[in-house]
Amino acid sequence: ISVVHIGADTDLWSPDPSVAEVPGRIVTTSSADVPLKGLVHLVDALAKLRTENPAAHLVVVGKRAEDGPVARAIERHGLADAVEFVKGISDAELVDLVRSAQVSCVPSLYEGFSLPAAEAMATGTPLVATTGGAIPEVSGRDGETCLAVAPGDADALAGALARLLADPELRARLGAAGRERVLANFTWARAAAGTAELYRQAIAVRKAAARR
Repeated sequence: ISVVHIGADTDLWSPDPSVAEVPGRIVTTSSADVPLKGLVHLVDALAKLRTENPAAHLVVVGKRAEDGPVARAIERHGLADAVEFVKGISDAELVDLVRSAQVSCVPSLYEGFSLPAAEAMATGTPLVATTGGAIPEVSGRDGETCLAVAPGDADALAGALARLLADPELRARLGAAGRERVLANFTWARAAAGTAELYRQAIAVRKAAARR
Protein backbone atom coordinates (compact mmCIF):
# COMPACT_ATOMS: atom_id res chain seq x y z
CA ILE A 1 0.00 0.00 0.00
CA SER A 2 1.28 3.43 -0.90
CA VAL A 3 -0.14 6.55 0.74
CA VAL A 4 -0.69 9.87 -1.01
CA HIS A 5 -2.12 12.48 1.33
CA ILE A 6 -4.97 14.68 0.25
CA GLY A 7 -4.45 18.41 0.55
CA ALA A 8 -5.86 21.77 1.48
CA ASP A 9 -6.36 24.61 -0.98
CA THR A 10 -3.57 26.71 0.48
CA ASP A 11 -4.42 29.70 -1.73
CA LEU A 12 -7.92 29.86 -0.27
CA TRP A 13 -6.93 28.67 3.21
CA SER A 14 -4.25 31.23 3.92
CA PRO A 15 -3.46 33.88 6.55
CA ASP A 16 -5.04 37.32 6.17
CA PRO A 17 -4.01 39.91 8.77
CA SER A 18 -6.90 42.16 7.70
CA VAL A 19 -9.39 39.73 9.32
CA ALA A 20 -9.86 40.84 12.91
CA GLU A 21 -9.13 38.27 15.60
CA VAL A 22 -12.07 37.80 17.97
CA PRO A 23 -10.91 37.50 21.61
CA GLY A 24 -11.79 34.13 23.12
CA ARG A 25 -13.08 32.62 19.88
CA ILE A 26 -12.56 28.88 19.41
CA VAL A 27 -13.72 27.28 16.17
CA THR A 28 -14.34 23.63 15.38
CA THR A 29 -16.00 21.58 12.65
CA SER A 30 -18.49 18.86 13.47
CA SER A 31 -20.33 17.23 10.60
CA ALA A 32 -22.64 15.22 12.87
CA ASP A 33 -23.61 14.96 16.54
CA VAL A 34 -21.97 11.59 17.05
CA PRO A 35 -19.64 10.53 19.89
CA LEU A 36 -16.75 9.97 17.46
CA LYS A 37 -16.46 13.73 16.82
CA GLY A 38 -15.79 14.45 20.48
CA LEU A 39 -17.80 17.67 20.46
CA VAL A 40 -19.39 16.92 23.82
CA HIS A 41 -15.92 16.85 25.39
CA LEU A 42 -15.13 20.23 23.84
CA VAL A 43 -18.36 21.65 25.29
CA ASP A 44 -17.37 20.25 28.70
CA ALA A 45 -13.93 21.83 28.26
CA LEU A 46 -15.50 25.18 27.36
CA ALA A 47 -17.52 25.15 30.57
CA LYS A 48 -14.31 24.63 32.59
CA LEU A 49 -12.46 27.25 30.54
CA ARG A 50 -15.10 29.94 31.06
CA THR A 51 -14.72 29.81 34.83
CA GLU A 52 -11.39 31.61 34.32
CA ASN A 53 -11.94 33.15 30.89
CA PRO A 54 -15.55 34.36 30.52
CA ALA A 55 -14.80 35.63 26.99
CA ALA A 56 -14.13 32.12 25.72
CA HIS A 57 -16.78 30.97 23.27
CA LEU A 58 -17.19 28.29 20.64
CA VAL A 59 -18.28 28.49 17.02
CA VAL A 60 -19.19 25.10 15.57
CA VAL A 61 -19.26 24.68 11.80
CA GLY A 62 -22.12 22.23 11.48
CA LYS A 63 -25.80 21.74 12.19
CA ARG A 64 -27.12 22.25 15.70
CA ALA A 65 -28.79 19.09 17.00
CA GLU A 66 -32.00 19.80 18.90
CA ASP A 67 -31.40 16.78 21.10
CA GLY A 68 -28.50 14.48 21.88
CA PRO A 69 -25.37 14.56 24.06
CA VAL A 70 -24.07 17.91 22.77
CA ALA A 71 -27.42 19.70 23.17
CA ARG A 72 -27.77 18.28 26.66
CA ALA A 73 -24.22 19.31 27.59
CA ILE A 74 -24.83 22.88 26.37
CA GLU A 75 -28.02 23.05 28.45
CA ARG A 76 -26.42 21.42 31.49
CA HIS A 77 -23.55 23.92 31.52
CA GLY A 78 -25.71 26.94 30.66
CA LEU A 79 -23.70 27.62 27.50
CA ALA A 80 -26.51 28.56 25.11
CA ASP A 81 -25.02 32.03 24.64
CA ALA A 82 -21.44 30.75 24.36
CA VAL A 83 -21.85 28.10 21.66
CA GLU A 84 -22.88 29.12 18.15
CA PHE A 85 -23.56 26.78 15.22
CA VAL A 86 -23.11 28.00 11.65
CA LYS A 87 -24.12 26.17 8.49
CA GLY A 88 -24.62 27.01 4.82
CA ILE A 89 -21.94 29.69 4.60
CA SER A 90 -19.69 30.18 1.58
CA ASP A 91 -16.12 28.93 1.39
CA ALA A 92 -14.85 32.50 1.71
CA GLU A 93 -17.00 33.09 4.80
CA LEU A 94 -15.80 29.83 6.31
CA VAL A 95 -12.16 30.75 5.79
CA ASP A 96 -12.70 34.16 7.37
CA LEU A 97 -14.45 32.52 10.31
CA VAL A 98 -11.43 30.31 10.95
CA ARG A 99 -9.09 33.28 10.50
CA SER A 100 -11.06 35.22 13.10
CA ALA A 101 -10.61 32.52 15.75
CA GLN A 102 -7.80 32.66 18.26
CA VAL A 103 -7.76 28.85 18.37
CA SER A 104 -9.03 26.05 16.16
CA CYS A 105 -9.83 22.71 17.74
CA VAL A 106 -10.22 19.11 16.56
CA PRO A 107 -11.64 17.21 19.57
CA SER A 108 -12.40 13.96 17.71
CA LEU A 109 -11.96 10.59 19.37
CA TYR A 110 -10.87 9.22 15.99
CA GLU A 111 -10.28 10.52 12.47
CA GLY A 112 -9.00 8.80 9.35
CA PHE A 113 -7.32 12.06 8.31
CA SER A 114 -8.69 15.51 9.35
CA LEU A 115 -9.03 17.99 6.56
CA PRO A 116 -10.42 20.64 8.96
CA ALA A 117 -7.15 20.44 10.89
CA ALA A 118 -5.07 20.95 7.75
CA GLU A 119 -7.29 23.80 6.55
CA ALA A 120 -7.19 25.61 9.89
CA MET A 121 -3.42 25.21 10.08
CA ALA A 122 -3.12 26.58 6.56
CA THR A 123 -4.74 29.85 7.70
CA GLY A 124 -2.15 30.22 10.43
CA THR A 125 -4.74 29.68 13.16
CA PRO A 126 -3.13 27.72 16.03
CA LEU A 127 -4.52 24.25 16.61
CA VAL A 128 -5.50 22.18 19.62
CA ALA A 129 -6.08 18.59 18.53
CA THR A 130 -6.45 15.18 20.05
CA THR A 131 -4.19 12.26 19.24
CA GLY A 132 -7.13 10.16 18.01
CA GLY A 133 -6.55 8.03 14.91
CA ALA A 134 -4.55 9.72 12.16
CA ILE A 135 -4.87 13.27 13.52
CA PRO A 136 -1.22 13.48 14.68
CA GLU A 137 -0.11 12.56 11.16
CA VAL A 138 -1.72 15.83 10.07
CA SER A 139 -1.27 18.08 13.09
CA GLY A 140 2.32 17.19 13.91
CA ARG A 141 4.17 17.17 17.22
CA ASP A 142 2.80 18.62 20.44
CA GLY A 143 4.37 21.99 21.14
CA GLU A 144 5.84 22.29 17.65
CA THR A 145 2.90 22.67 15.26
CA CYS A 146 -0.05 22.20 17.63
CA LEU A 147 -1.01 21.43 21.19
CA ALA A 148 -1.98 17.75 21.40
CA VAL A 149 -4.17 16.12 24.03
CA ALA A 150 -5.57 12.65 24.64
CA PRO A 151 -8.98 11.91 23.10
CA GLY A 152 -11.97 12.29 25.40
CA ASP A 153 -10.11 14.31 28.05
CA ALA A 154 -12.10 17.51 28.69
CA ASP A 155 -9.66 18.68 31.37
CA ALA A 156 -6.72 18.38 28.98
CA LEU A 157 -8.67 20.18 26.25
CA ALA A 158 -9.54 23.01 28.64
CA GLY A 159 -5.92 23.31 29.73
CA ALA A 160 -4.57 23.45 26.17
CA LEU A 161 -7.20 25.97 25.07
CA ALA A 162 -6.54 28.15 28.12
CA ARG A 163 -2.82 28.05 27.46
CA LEU A 164 -3.20 29.22 23.87
CA LEU A 165 -5.81 31.88 24.60
CA ALA A 166 -3.51 33.39 27.22
CA ASP A 167 -0.32 33.37 25.15
CA PRO A 168 -0.21 35.47 21.95
CA GLU A 169 3.41 34.52 21.26
CA LEU A 170 2.62 30.80 21.45
CA ARG A 171 -0.38 31.29 19.16
CA ALA A 172 1.79 33.10 16.63
CA ARG A 173 4.55 30.47 16.75
CA LEU A 174 2.25 27.46 16.44
CA GLY A 175 0.14 29.19 13.78
CA ALA A 176 3.18 29.91 11.60
CA ALA A 177 4.62 26.42 12.12
CA GLY A 178 1.26 24.83 11.29
CA ARG A 179 1.04 26.75 8.02
CA GLU A 180 4.54 25.62 7.06
CA ARG A 181 3.69 22.00 7.85
CA VAL A 182 0.67 22.08 5.56
CA LEU A 183 2.63 23.73 2.74
CA ALA A 184 5.30 21.05 3.04
CA ASN A 185 2.98 18.05 3.24
CA PHE A 186 -0.70 18.62 2.50
CA THR A 187 -1.27 20.58 -0.70
CA TRP A 188 -3.17 19.47 -3.80
CA ALA A 189 -0.03 20.03 -5.86
CA ARG A 190 1.82 17.49 -3.69
CA ALA A 191 -1.16 15.11 -3.90
CA ALA A 192 -1.12 15.32 -7.70
CA ALA A 193 2.64 14.83 -7.91
CA GLY A 194 2.51 11.85 -5.54
CA THR A 195 -0.32 10.23 -7.51
CA ALA A 196 1.51 10.75 -10.82
CA GLU A 197 4.66 9.22 -9.38
CA LEU A 198 2.79 6.07 -8.34
CA TYR A 199 1.40 5.75 -11.86
CA ARG A 200 4.93 6.09 -13.26
CA GLN A 201 6.17 3.37 -10.93
CA ALA A 202 3.31 1.06 -11.87
CA ILE A 203 3.90 1.62 -15.59
CA ALA A 204 7.62 0.94 -15.17
CA VAL A 205 6.88 -2.34 -13.39
CA ARG A 206 4.50 -3.44 -16.15
CA LYS A 207 7.01 -2.53 -18.87
CA ALA A 208 9.77 -4.43 -17.08
CA ALA A 209 7.53 -7.49 -16.72
CA ALA A 210 6.61 -7.36 -20.43
CA ARG A 211 10.28 -7.39 -21.45
CA ARG A 212 11.00 -10.55 -19.49
